[in-house]
Amino acid sequence: DFMDKGISGTIRNIKGVNAVSPKGSSNSNNSIVLEVQADFNGITLYERMRLRREDLGIKFTNKEVKPGVVHIIVSK
Repeated sequence: DFMDKGISGTIRNIKGVNAVSPKGSSNSNNSIVLEVQADFNGITLYERMRLRREDLGIKFTNKEVKPGVVHIIVSK
């Protein structure tokens, strides 16, 4: 389970991230959507997460929903 791996806490520790919450539950593709509220846009968040990719130990893509709110699709 992604939440057991502390993924949300690791993302929350990225400077500028204010909140991380799951949107639904893990699906059959072993992925989950996390809503991330941050002080910056989706491009900046994606760049900062890419820098922490080894720490996170996950694969992810992003979709900006509105300024300051990004949905991150996390997969194993």
